[in-house]
Amino acid sequence: MNGFRLSLWMSAGILIITQAPGFADNLMNESLQELLNTTVTSASGREQNLNDVANAMYVITREDIERSGARNVADLLYRVPGLDVRQIDGHQYGVDIRGNAGYTTNNLLVLIDGAVVFNPMIGGVLWENLPVSLNEIERIEIIRGSPGVLYSSNAVNGVINIITKSADIKDNYVQQQGGTQSYRDSSIGIGESKIGQTGLAFRAYLDNRFDQGFTKNAIHSYSDRYLSDVAGGRVDYTPSDHQHLSIIGSSIQQNSNSPNVVTGAETKTPGETSMAIINYTDKASDRYDYSFHFDHVEQLGTAFDSYDAIVHTTSANTQHNFHYDLWGHHVTSVGGELRYNDLHVAEDRGVAFQGLVTNGTASQKIISFFAQDEYRPIEKLVLTAGVREDSNSLVINEKPLYSPKVSALYHLTDTQTVWASSSQTYRTPDFIDHDLSITAEPGVLVYRGSTHLKPEENFTQEAGYRGLFLEDKLRADATIFMSRVNDLIVLNGNTGITANDGSLTSQGAELSLDYQFTDALSFSTDYSYIYPHAKPETANFPDIVSYDTDLSNNIVGLGLRYTKNNLKIDVYAKYFEGYVVQEDQGFPPSKVRGYYKSFFRVSYDFLTPRWVGKNDATVYLEVSDFLGARRIESTYVNTSSAVGSNEIFIKPEVTAGIKIKF
Repeated sequence: MNGFRLSLWMSAGILIITQAPGFADNLMNESLQELLNTTVTSASGREQNLNDVANAMYVITREDIERSGARNVADLLYRVPGLDVRQIDGHQYGVDIRGNAGYTTNNLLVLIDGAVVFNPMIGGVLWENLPVSLNEIERIEIIRGSPGVLYSSNAVNGVINIITKSADIKDNYVQQQGGTQSYRDSSIGIGESKIGQTGLAFRAYLDNRFDQGFTKNAIHSYSDRYLSDVAGGRVDYTPSDHQHLSIIGSSIQQNSNSPNVVTGAETKTPGETSMAIINYTDKASDRYDYSFHFDHVEQLGTAFDSYDAIVHTTSANTQHNFHYDLWGHHVTSVGGELRYNDLHVAEDRGVAFQGLVTNGTASQKIISFFAQDEYRPIEKLVLTAGVREDSNSLVINEKPLYSPKVSALYHLTDTQTVWASSSQTYRTPDFIDHDLSITAEPGVLVYRGSTHLKPEENFTQEAGYRGLFLEDKLRADATIFMSRVNDLIVLNGNTGITANDGSLTSQGAELSLDYQFTDALSFSTDYSYIYPHAKPETANFPDIVSYDTDLSNNIVGLGLRYTKNNLKIDVYAKYFEGYVVQEDQGFPPSKVRGYYKSFFRVSYDFLTPRWVGKNDATVYLEVSDFLGARRIESTYVNTSSAVGSNEIFIKPEVTAGIKIKF
């Protein structure tokens, strides 16, 4: 990889010196009308316009990604209203929808091309281990709130669906960037969008990244450096105009430093994730279409010692859509899913995981079926009702769980829509809730799961509006919601064992506005408010109060986008209200003051010299965290004052780079 990085640096230097400006902007701003009618697939499992979706939904487009100044997927999500994103250290993040973001957020489902990357061992998503490169993402679809009957375990507060580029569209590139904290990133993507008359297309990519990270004040001062290699490829086959097959593979290997979750001492935390995916769709006729998905995902994680927790996940699902007319138009969808998780835990490595089963392995099986009908009695009105049945081996007696959802959507005009929905969902126990025990030393229990847990039961009601104003120059998207969670799965402060206790009610609102001031200049703003209230049923669970305090009640963002010929400028800043973290019993609460997250990017497009092929190229400068330097977003790693503070102070980051398309 060193030679590859060196060659890219040399090419970048030559091309910057010999650049020849003067070609037209090839990435025009999408109109607000086009954004309103963006085609999405996550809400119903089939293509539909965003304006027809009865969910709070946000789409990060390819242009948004190019102009974001983000270094990773979690950075992109700061811009989404209703999301709480926290940078835990130089490479670890917590992300949640309408809740308190932590490293173990267990009510959010994250997908890459339909493959689940939720880690059932930790009960969360390892954002630093996602096997995808930013350059390969076509769009990200985010559903806030209950997503409907298509999704099973963990899709309680929402879904983040990362969709990568199809090989059918040629998009070859080479990119090199570097900056502060010894940051460097080299990536290349190549493909062929059409191989003769075969209907085949392919693409492949490599991405190498290094970041020195931030200095921690732990037992011994150290930096949480991060080194990763991401590789992937896909083949797309289109034998006819109604059939499409995709075979996708990707992997990431990373080495990083993080604090030990018990002692706080520096720990090397390597990780690997690899996945293989098969997606097939067939629009057999105007009356019937179907899809099939299969994936296998391997996640090799580190909690206390290198690769001491390994998760294998195999999933398959299918969906069949029937279109017919009966007192109006119907789309009836039926389908099913099978997901199998297999966990391997290494014991007797210093501080060890113990107590799963005698041979150190455990498994989970999820079987689901769903049925849904979308009914249009008139063109402007869409009524949807559905139910999902889940059978989960980690639920007591594998009792079937039924999750219904109903919604209504009405088009006031061609550009203004109102909608409302009501749903019931379940958050089932994960391995960490159900089976896992952690001991600091023989006989000293830190944490123990319980096999007697009931699933958390969630009821959610939402209503929303989206539309255009002021001669289609202003786009508004607003949502209000209320939810109640019963039988919270929490840790008993006296015994150190998980149990069900108490309830959590939340209510809030989300608003995003986009204003096209001129053809060259646009502004955006977003606001999120949430008010949670947790109520324990017994005195043994005082930590339940953390649901009330460990999140920002008010979050406000403001952005600017300017495009003039070859010049592009993007600025975005977000303010997170401060919050209080309830520490373990015996330790006082810690307070995180309000902070800003900010991004600035300026880029210039040009044509490379004729002798290197007259290719489109872009040079850019990016600055993140230019507001609120040396702030703290999370105290997650400050597990005990006895080992000293493990908090990190985030500093401004500057990146310069070049991207050449060919």
